[in-house]
Amino acid sequence: MEDIVNIVKREIIDKMSLKLEIKSIVTVLITVCNPKWARVGSFVKDENNVSYKIIAVDYVLNTITVDTDFLGTEVYLKAPIFLYGTPLEVNSEWGLLTKIEKDKIPFIWLILPANEVPFGRESSIEREAELRLIFSDNRLVTSWKIKDIHNFRVQSLLNMVEEFKKVIVQNPIFKTVTDYRQKVLDKLGTESEKGFINNIIDANLTSVDLRLTLPIYKGMNCIC
Repeated sequence: MEDIVNIVKREIIDKMSLKLEIKSIVTVLITVCNPKWARVGSFVKDENNVSYKIIAVDYVLNTITVDTDFLGTEVYLKAPIFLYGTPLEVNSEWGLLTKIEKDKIPFIWLILPANEVPFGRESSIEREAELRLIFSDNRLVTSWKIKDIHNFRVQSLLNMVEEFKKVIVQNPIFKTVTDYRQKVLDKLGTESEKGFINNIIDANLTSVDLRLTLPIYKGMNCIC
């Protein structure tokens, strides 16, 4: 039985498409079918690996505005970093990645341990894994209000969650998932009756908490 960490990384996260489907490009304005997790302050790249800074995103019109004329014919997003472990483990490892915060966001965190239920020989299902994942990006605490968090961060994270779900649906090693549960966390922190208090990760982050039961077919994850 393969480690669930490897399955989540190889069969879901590594298969999340970074490429945006372009409808039109007019100087700095790129119109796409779905902006996915593009957001202001991040970068897109063209097929020649040239970077362009995003200065505006319209999630209704599906447009991305960059800081200079886009000269390519293909658009790619930055891949999210994958982390896994307990809160203490991930906080430590995330801090050691680099001191430059923009280089380690956004990230997808698989919280461990994950409960797994093995099935018997008569079943086509090998096991069901109870997964909890946190999709996170930063936020400007000193100047942003709640509306800014939702305008500039939440939608991009929700789009990333949808891409994650899309990969699961399209991957034949997984049986159809029907019980997604998700919650927007304006602040990734511990909660009290008064709201969020201490940060879980040593940074100011906005997140989407996704929980699901992932059924995995027998023999389908063999990579021999």
